Amino acid sequence: MKNRHKSTSSRNPGEIPEHDYLAMLTGLTHSGILWEPVNDTVMGGRSHSNAGFNSSGQLCFHGQVSLENNGGFASVRTRCRLGLGGFAGFRLRLAGDGKRYSFRIKTGKDGQLHRFSYEAVFDTRDALHSDHSGCWKNPGTTGLSDRSLSLADDSHEEIWLPFDRFRPVFRGRQVPDAPDLDPSDSGEVSLMIKDGQEGSFELQVSDIAAYRLPQENEQQWMELALAMAGESGTPYGAVIVGPDDRIISKAGNRVGAASDASAHAEIEAIRKAGKKQGSAGLSGCRLFTTVEPCPMCMSAVIWAGISEVYYGAGIPDVVAAGGKQIMMRAAELAGRTPDSPVLYEGLCRDACIRKL
Repeated sequence: MKNRHKSTSSRNPGEIPEHDYLAMLTGLTHSGILWEPVNDTVMGGRSHSNAGFNSSGQLCFHGQVSLENNGGFASVRTRCRLGLGGFAGFRLRLAGDGKRYSFRIKTGKDGQLHRFSYEAVFDTRDALHSDHSGCWKNPGTTGLSDRSLSLADDSHEEIWLPFDRFRPVFRGRQVPDAPDLDPSDSGEVSLMIKDGQEGSFELQVSDIAAYRLPQENEQQWMELALAMAGESGTPYGAVIVGPDDRIISKAGNRVGAASDASAHAEIEAIRKAGKKQGSAGLSGCRLFTTVEPCPMCMSAVIWAGISEVYYGAGIPDVVAAGGKQIMMRAAELAGRTPDSPVLYEGLCRDACIRKL
């Protein structure tokens, strides 16, 4: 595949890439994921932090940094196993308070995590304009009050953190003899505020994704889904590919043509694939769809056992274009099942948006 994309190595952490990447949603911001605080209290400090989920399902990292007793940092972490070999970095979608934060990952070898972390620092713009008492209670609690903020999508920003910008650190110091970052075995992720930023703080994180360049066949399958959308006279097309990389089914939206409110492109493709395979189960298959699946289609994806879902335009893109959608994101629904498919967003996004 000819690489038309520019390298990320010359940019600073947080800057938006000048090209299209495919983003895999990690699921780290699902409400079932436990984030635990690790603050300067372990060294005698008095800072505190917590993480919980607000009414919009966003991860809210909040608390107070104190410089007393030589303290000055607060963080939350979650243990996870992410195989990110072949990926280029992380993309965070969040609303901040104008302060500087760190995103850290721990990797390991032979099943054991390193003592040190790899860190990338990023700045946020101030999108939160109320006091923080609505988003956190007393230190050590996990719940959020009803006053926790629920922000519109346009108040969130995207922070892009390429792996080549992460630096090894341990207790605030660089680790000069650490090996290069190998993201293929990541076992812990954390968010931190430090560097003497005294006072209250808050981050609302909508999602944490890992990004990579799309493969040529992935682009081709999405282009076929776009062609199916064109044939149906709608923005919606879908393709299902089997474990052997062979196309099993393809379909466009037939709601109008079939006078059937359930005849969405994804549903049509799932029905065709089931008949062709002689089974309702589609484990190991991948779905390529021009638009993020609605709750009905995402439910069908889960029941069919489809392993991966790739979509171009998101539900907010449809709404921004004047379309009608149920405002429940695919990731939110996927987070409610233990058998969630892996979600990839942004594949051929511009071309998919032009169909809207």
